[in-house]
Amino acid sequence: MAQKRIFLAGTCRTPVGAAPRGNLKDVPAEIMLSMCFRKTLERAGVKPEAIDEVIAGNIAQSSEAPNITRVAALMAQIPEAVPAFTVQRNCGSGLQAVVSAAQMIKLDEANVVLAGGTENMSRIPFVLKNMRNGTRYFPGQPMKNFVDALDEGLTDPITRELMGVTAEKVAEKHGVSRADQDEFAAESHKKAFRAIRSGKFRSQIVALNNSKETISEDEGIDPTRTKQVMALAPTIFKPDGTVTPYNSCPLSDGASSLLVMDEKAVARYGVKPEAEVLSYAFAGLNPSYMGMGPALAIPKAINRILDFKRYAEDTVIKDVIDIFEINEAFAAQVLACQRQLKVPFEKLNPWGGAIALGHPVGATGAILICKILAILKDLKKEYGVISMCIGGGQGGALVLRNMQ
Repeated sequence: MAQKRIFLAGTCRTPVGAAPRGNLKDVPAEIMLSMCFRKTLERAGVKPEAIDEVIAGNIAQSSEAPNITRVAALMAQIPEAVPAFTVQRNCGSGLQAVVSAAQMIKLDEANVVLAGGTENMSRIPFVLKNMRNGTRYFPGQPMKNFVDALDEGLTDPITRELMGVTAEKVAEKHGVSRADQDEFAAESHKKAFRAIRSGKFRSQIVALNNSKETISEDEGIDPTRTKQVMALAPTIFKPDGTVTPYNSCPLSDGASSLLVMDEKAVARYGVKPEAEVLSYAFAGLNPSYMGMGPALAIPKAINRILDFKRYAEDTVIKDVIDIFEINEAFAAQVLACQRQLKVPFEKLNPWGGAIALGHPVGATGAILICKILAILKDLKKEYGVISMCIGGGQGGALVLRNMQ
């Protein structure tokens, strides 16, 4: 039996705010996601009643909005009868939401799925652990139960290594120098600044209001982050290391959403699809080298596409795929993946990446889809790959064909 074709429409995202004190710090993740849901349906021209399921990624769910996807869906006036659930695959959560939607459609469990991701890292709390059992605090006693949930979440539970330490290991193993990382990071800001100045991101963004103003642009892009400025940043994960706050992605706030549909639904609702999903894949590896996840997931996804099997894998990467969007968790890991896969630099993150634009972890997968489709449309190109490393030792990738 022929595989069902999977289409994407109505892609949108919020601006990305700089955590923890940026312009989206007071906008809850569920509100950002609900705004995206509304805009996705408006752009696709699909009524809420047509939706069969809602799925979104989120990592640090607030106790104020458990199953945050359901909360956001109801806020967006999606009918109560439409079910919703939240997925968590660390930095791949937004991608997992889209993959789960595609899988439901392939299993004939849905025809139209609203998918996306959201994260407000500014609002990740400090917590007091083990207090429910009556632990008492005395003046002058260290508060050992007082934990920063953000720091804890960025520490691998198996290896006990901060994510930045894993980036140092990747840099050392693959020979990625400090100078190379700083140059790559500076280029990310330069490309992103050029894109924002020319209005490249404008069509993607859903403006948000905080308590003071309307936010319509990404906050973290800084054209003054030259290679010379990058060189001044301290190495914070290893005394003689190469990874710095400047050549790593910042903490961020943001959301994104899109519709995932089958061919019959596209025809029934008169939707003009933006893209067709050709394949997707996740891969696992040693958590200490989690940054190399894209180098495993991308070939795995490419090799699942029948039309590409007539080419050698390196030919697909060099000549067939037009654009690669590899999430810039750290310059070290993107460069190591680029070298291993032999991705041409001119095809890699042409409008900058997460080092400049930010990485709202639960939303990034959906944001990258939104972004690459805008790039493919702008450049009149056909094939794109999005990918990211995933804390805990995984990588995710999705291959799509532009239809705009």
